Amino acid sequence: MLSIVENYLTYFKKLGLLSNSSPPLVSQAGYRPGADYETALSKLKRVYVKSPNAIFARYALATRKQNPEESLQTFLNELLVLSKACNFQDVTAEQGATRF
Repeated sequence: MLSIVENYLTYFKKLGLLSNSSPPLVSQAGYRPGADYETALSKLKRVYVKSPNAIFARYALATRKQNPEESLQTFLNELLVLSKACNFQDVTAEQGATRF
Protein backbone atom coordinates (compact mmCIF):
# COMPACT_ATOMS: atom_id res chain seq x y z
CA MET A 1 0.00 0.00 0.00
CA LEU A 2 2.87 2.34 0.76
CA SER A 3 4.34 1.91 -2.73
CA ILE A 4 0.99 2.86 -4.31
CA VAL A 5 0.88 6.06 -2.27
CA GLU A 6 4.50 6.80 -3.17
CA ASN A 7 3.74 6.27 -6.87
CA TYR A 8 0.83 8.72 -6.70
CA LEU A 9 2.97 11.28 -4.88
CA THR A 10 5.75 10.88 -7.43
CA TYR A 11 3.21 11.25 -10.25
CA PHE A 12 1.79 14.51 -8.83
CA LYS A 13 5.27 15.84 -8.07
CA LYS A 14 6.26 15.27 -11.72
CA LEU A 15 3.10 16.98 -12.93
CA GLY A 16 3.68 19.92 -10.58
CA LEU A 17 7.31 20.25 -11.63
CA LEU A 18 6.32 20.10 -15.26
CA SER A 19 3.68 22.80 -14.95
CA ASN A 20 5.77 25.10 -12.73
CA SER A 21 9.26 24.74 -14.18
CA SER A 22 8.81 26.24 -17.63
CA PRO A 23 5.41 27.90 -18.05
CA PRO A 24 6.12 29.53 -21.45
CA LEU A 25 7.29 26.25 -22.97
CA VAL A 26 4.43 24.31 -21.48
CA SER A 27 1.79 26.82 -22.59
CA GLN A 28 3.19 26.88 -26.14
CA ALA A 29 2.80 23.11 -26.30
CA GLY A 30 -0.89 23.37 -25.46
CA TYR A 31 -0.73 22.02 -21.91
CA ARG A 32 -3.78 22.68 -19.75
CA PRO A 33 -3.47 22.70 -15.93
CA GLY A 34 -6.10 19.95 -15.47
CA ALA A 35 -4.34 17.45 -17.75
CA ASP A 36 -2.50 14.42 -16.49
CA TYR A 37 1.27 13.93 -16.67
CA GLU A 38 1.31 11.56 -19.66
CA THR A 39 -0.86 13.92 -21.74
CA ALA A 40 1.32 16.90 -20.88
CA LEU A 41 4.50 14.98 -21.64
CA SER A 42 3.18 13.69 -24.97
CA LYS A 43 2.19 17.23 -26.01
CA LEU A 44 5.63 18.55 -25.11
CA LYS A 45 7.34 15.75 -27.04
CA ARG A 46 5.15 16.35 -30.09
CA VAL A 47 6.11 20.04 -30.14
CA TYR A 48 9.76 19.99 -29.07
CA VAL A 49 11.23 16.60 -30.05
CA LYS A 50 12.08 16.69 -33.71
CA SER A 51 12.57 13.59 -35.80
CA PRO A 52 15.93 13.29 -37.55
CA ASN A 53 16.22 14.35 -41.17
CA ALA A 54 16.65 11.14 -43.19
CA ILE A 55 18.53 12.88 -46.01
CA PHE A 56 21.08 14.39 -43.64
CA ALA A 57 21.36 11.08 -41.78
CA ARG A 58 22.17 9.26 -45.04
CA TYR A 59 24.75 11.91 -45.88
CA ALA A 60 26.35 11.53 -42.44
CA LEU A 61 26.44 7.74 -42.88
CA ALA A 62 27.90 7.93 -46.38
CA THR A 63 30.64 10.38 -45.46
CA ARG A 64 31.64 8.88 -42.08
CA LYS A 65 35.25 7.74 -42.13
CA GLN A 66 37.20 5.82 -39.55
CA ASN A 67 39.64 7.91 -37.54
CA PRO A 68 43.20 6.57 -37.24
CA GLU A 69 42.98 6.09 -33.46
CA GLU A 70 39.46 4.61 -33.61
CA SER A 71 39.02 0.84 -33.26
CA LEU A 72 37.04 -1.11 -35.83
CA GLN A 73 34.39 -2.05 -33.26
CA THR A 74 33.85 1.59 -32.28
CA PHE A 75 33.61 2.59 -35.94
CA LEU A 76 31.07 -0.14 -36.70
CA ASN A 77 28.99 0.81 -33.67
CA GLU A 78 28.95 4.42 -34.83
CA LEU A 79 27.84 3.33 -38.31
CA LEU A 80 25.03 1.31 -36.75
CA VAL A 81 23.87 4.32 -34.74
CA LEU A 82 23.98 6.54 -37.83
CA SER A 83 22.06 4.00 -39.93
CA LYS A 84 19.09 3.93 -37.52
CA ALA A 85 18.13 7.52 -38.43
CA CYS A 86 18.26 6.82 -42.18
CA ASN A 87 14.79 5.20 -42.42
CA PHE A 88 16.01 2.41 -44.68
CA GLN A 89 13.28 -0.07 -45.63
CA ASP A 90 13.34 -3.62 -46.90
CA VAL A 91 12.79 -3.95 -50.65
CA THR A 92 11.61 -7.07 -52.40
CA ALA A 93 12.95 -8.13 -55.81
CA GLU A 94 9.74 -6.99 -57.53
CA GLN A 95 9.88 -3.55 -55.90
CA GLY A 96 13.53 -3.20 -56.87
CA ALA A 97 12.79 -4.16 -60.46
CA THR A 98 10.07 -1.55 -60.81
CA ARG A 99 12.20 1.23 -59.36
CA PHE A 100 15.06 0.83 -61.84
